[in-house]
Amino acid sequence: MKIERTPTGLFEMRLSEDESQFSHFAGLVREALNGKWTEKTNGLDQTYWDLDVQGEIITLHREHYLGVSAFCKDRPKEIAVLERLKRILEASKSE
Repeated sequence: MKIERTPTGLFEMRLSEDESQFSHFAGLVREALNGKWTEKTNGLDQTYWDLDVQGEIITLHREHYLGVSAFCKDRPKEIAVLERLKRILEASKSE
């Protein structure tokens, strides 16, 4: 699991290639980061949910052919939240 800068300047971490795992990751991410969902946009092929983590926003994204990812803007505190999520998910895989 790695965090990469996208061509649009966002920082993204792929969580799963299986889009049906969105609900699973939504619960896991919210609990792991102790955040609160602030906006939920649901479509047929894409879903975007914004999670507020102590004033910093990361977005959980589902896309039909790409799967599930989490991303944030190029802001140091938001990137730090994404990096924290990465550490938490990697630790939970090794248990």
